[in-house]
Amino acid sequence: MLDASFRGLFVRMDNPPPERQLLKLVVNLDKDRALEMHAVVVRLVIDPVGRWGVGLRFFALNGQERAEWERYVSSALLKRARAA
Repeated sequence: MLDASFRGLFVRMDNPPPERQLLKLVVNLDKDRALEMHAVVVRLVIDPVGRWGVGLRFFALNGQERAEWERYVSSALLKRARAA
């Protein structure tokens, strides 16, 4: 994972799926906590070195999983702001 937001992720992949493909993800939030989510590929990027980056937008992220993800992102943003 290179970047994260409330609505999605940007990740590096060796073999990226095509745009608009629905993916099932397991995101490890910490050592003993993971979320299973679905996302759609919305962007494919290749860097100058030839590595793929994939933009993913969450699909049907609701309820408890959404609340946990939003807490995780909020906590990361707060930590970054305190370090600045």
